[in-house]
Amino acid sequence: MIYPNTVFIGLEASIKTDSTNYKEFPENYSWLQREQASYKDLGFIIVHENLHTLQKNNLSDNSILNQAIVEGAAVFLTEYFCGKESLIGDAGINKMIDYAKANNKTLWIEFKNDLSQPGKFSEWFWNDDSKYPYSMGYYMGYMICKSYYENSANKKKAIKILIEAKESKTIYEQSKYSQNSM
Repeated sequence: MIYPNTVFIGLEASIKTDSTNYKEFPENYSWLQREQASYKDLGFIIVHENLHTLQKNNLSDNSILNQAIVEGAAVFLTEYFCGKESLIGDAGINKMIDYAKANNKTLWIEFKNDLSQPGKFSEWFWNDDSKYPYSMGYYMGYMICKSYYENSANKKKAIKILIEAKESKTIYEQSKYSQNSM
């Protein structure tokens, strides 16, 4: 859970062991049971979730683009700061990379089309029934943010903008990912 300037990470749920009990969680938290995070992943989880506390984005903007930038910035910056891919568990980056490589053009067209469709949010985030790998929106945001950083002349300023993640439309437009992904 994230509250202004504070993050609570349920370690007993985030770090799976054979004795982890998920019965107290509602059914829509079934993804927790499948997560394969271990204590070795704890640092990535902490960095990722703490980055969310630094973000100054418009929380009332519940668009696919805004959510993709919020999560994608946290994923990209965790990788940037830690030097290693940071999506772990069931939403693991390997599943997303493999899917994106096999379906890049179609995936990008569908993502761009869904940006203007408010009812399509669940196709990209936290949905077991999506036609995409679980939370594919994280990966789409990650690729946009990575492209934004790579195409920025001022890398230090780009990192600051990504940390704050308050300019999702600007990040998207200046990322040039749309041009580079086709």
